[in-house]
Amino acid sequence: MRAHGSPGAAPVPDPDLPRAGIAASLPFLQAGVAQVGVIVPDLDRAVEQYWRLFGIGPWHIYTYGRPLVRHMTYRGQPANYRMRLALGWLGSLRIELIQPLEGDSVYAEFVRTHGYGVHHWGVLVEDMGIALAQ
Repeated sequence: MRAHGSPGAAPVPDPDLPRAGIAASLPFLQAGVAQVGVIVPDLDRAVEQYWRLFGIGPWHIYTYGRPLVRHMTYRGQPANYRMRLALGWLGSLRIELIQPLEGDSVYAEFVRTHGYGVHHWGVLVEDMGIALAQ
C-alpha cells in the first residue's frame, strides 16, 4: 500500500504487488466481497451519517424478531431477540447496518465482546461445501 495525495491520505493498493498469493491463500475471495455488515448503536443516526458522508442510500429498514421471523436461534438453541436492520448499496457492495435491540444474539454478543463496528463481510461462492472445505 502507498499513500497518494496530501499527507494523511488513505493508502491505495500498489498495482505492482503480486495478487496471485492472495488468491491462492483465500480462494473464496475470487468473486470479491458482496456485503459488509456493521453493528451500530443507533440505526437512524448511522443511516443518516452513511447517507451524508458516503452517499449510501436509499435504505430499506426492517425490524427483525417475532412474529416476522418465526424460527430464531442463538448458538444452536431457540432464541427470542429483536434487531433493526438497514440495507443499502455502495455500487455493487451491499451495506448492512445492524442495531441489536433486545435478547441474546450473535450481534449482541459481538457488541459485548468487541464493541460496535464491522461484524462480517459476505462473499459469493459457486459451491458452499467446496468453499467451506477450503
